[in-house]
Amino acid sequence: MITLSQGAEICHLHVVEGVSKKAIARRLQLDIKTARRAVDRSPPPVRPTAGRASGLDPCREQIKQWLREDQQLTAKRVRRLLLPLAGAVSPRTARRYVAALRRSITPQETLVHCGVLPSTTMEVDFGDSWVDIAGTPCKVKYLVATLPQWSAYFAKAYPVARLESLLDGIESAFRYFGDVVERVVLDNTSLAVKEVLADRDRLQTEAFEAFGGAYPFRAEFCALAKGWDNGKAERFIHTALRKWAYAHAYNTSGQRAEHLLPWLHRYNWHRPHASLTARPPISRIGLPGDNLLRYHS
Repeated sequence: MITLSQGAEICHLHVVEGVSKKAIARRLQLDIKTARRAVDRSPPPVRPTAGRASGLDPCREQIKQWLREDQQLTAKRVRRLLLPLAGAVSPRTARRYVAALRRSITPQETLVHCGVLPSTTMEVDFGDSWVDIAGTPCKVKYLVATLPQWSAYFAKAYPVARLESLLDGIESAFRYFGDVVERVVLDNTSLAVKEVLADRDRLQTEAFEAFGGAYPFRAEFCALAKGWDNGKAERFIHTALRKWAYAHAYNTSGQRAEHLLPWLHRYNWHRPHASLTARPPISRIGLPGDNLLRYHS
């Protein structure tokens, strides 16, 4: 039995340097059958092939100019514009050629690590889990709030996800963390958003806008189809399901709700976090001296 590196060396000697199998066996002190098996198992060498020319290549620069001027230009429209220049072009050829050109001139979307100042941003989202109420399976909601810089979390269970639940959950999170943050990031829930405008502008509901006037925070909303804007809250929803909601067999829904705050307390106050040099997340928030952290054991 030869190792992976020995097999690669045998293939290199035979395919690249042209050494015979018998000579390889003598050089590496192997059986001739072992050298043959290693060569036979090696994939055939891949030879680069020249790309096939397209009948649209003479119009390449013109098509690029059209795509730069109008980013919504479709392949069907490009076919019509090419009629006086290149004649009739099949729809399939036009779609493939335009798609390849669009990829070459359009910058690819780049994901940048979400970095925020300490204790300035709070992400909020709703999760749900199944409970057994009087023998009937029902779905209940729980609000999750997180300070992403410190990986500290808050959660509170509600029967349904209503505006009252959202506002009470945000207010409870402020009290739990000991301060009001500058930014609250939410998804585009209809509880807070009446209409989605261009870019990240949102027309808020009257009740949520009035709630924002009572607290000095700025509400921001995720971009459409960009769930990573509040990824910490999304991640904690799954964590809460695995380690709290479905971790034990509770006799009643009330019993499970009673275990939420003790579990959340252990998660924030006693759980050593690798990115915080084995300190619990609550130690990095900077709570005032008269807060419970000072007297906590």
